[in-house]
Amino acid sequence: MQKKKTDYWLGETLTTSNRFSTLTEEITNEAPATPADHKPPPIFISGVANIKPLIELLNAIAPDKYLVEKLPNEQVRVQPMESSIYTSIIKALMEKNTEFHTYKPRQGRSFRVVFRNLHPSTDLHDIKQAIMEKGHEVTNIWNAKQRSTNRPLPLHFLDIKPHPTNKEIYHITTLLHTMVTVEAPHVKRAIPQCMCCQKYGHTENYCRNSPKCVKCADQHLTSECPRKFQDTAVKCANCGDQHPANYSGCMIHKKLQQQLYPKLRDRCMTQNHITTGASKLNTSATS
Repeated sequence: MQKKKTDYWLGETLTTSNRFSTLTEEITNEAPATPADHKPPPIFISGVANIKPLIELLNAIAPDKYLVEKLPNEQVRVQPMESSIYTSIIKALMEKNTEFHTYKPRQGRSFRVVFRNLHPSTDLHDIKQAIMEKGHEVTNIWNAKQRSTNRPLPLHFLDIKPHPTNKEIYHITTLLHTMVTVEAPHVKRAIPQCMCCQKYGHTENYCRNSPKCVKCADQHLTSECPRKFQDTAVKCANCGDQHPANYSGCMIHKKLQQQLYPKLRDRCMTQNHITTGASKLNTSATS
């Protein structure tokens, strides 16, 4: 039986999510900020049964510099207006042992690019030095390998320190006397899952929610689970079925996958439906 916080400052108890609740809000609300405004990321606070103490705290920290949105399952989304306010709110929530998760600020994320056609044996230090001579500070670099054979590929990933001129790196056509192509990395269609609370839409690096075991769904870290051997007595922390929380066939995961990444046929049918409807409207309007 799962434990509940009885002294939680935002309510009498901290309730858990309904197994049929949608988790899409946690993902779609992570709207990336543009480099121009450096809008801080939102903060998702759990167990808000009584919002008054939270509003009082926010007003004391940042009056008129935040927005609050009510989400399902006693969750509240707080959007700070400034980076300094974001930091102050995070600090105050942590001091009160608040259940919440957030995301890494946009301005703190590395700018990642892919260099094609450099020979796999090219020294990484030489690549880094050549990029720095072109005005970009490389924080990390690695050579990609073929999955099945582990064979090095003429493909290098580079993390560049955030700067307003980052996109100029796409103009590079030669490097170390080699014709190269610089591209943005392919966007992964995998849905991030927190290995602390097991929820989708964020990672454990910015999670302050109570831990949930990936195997038994109890409130402890997976590494602390007393079940050290594989067995069939497992329980999903998200849907409650008998499978680990990281099972890709989980109905919660499949539902999110369908909502966020619909199949090509479904997208085409939707687009055709919209186009057909627009054509009918145009025809009726001109007749």
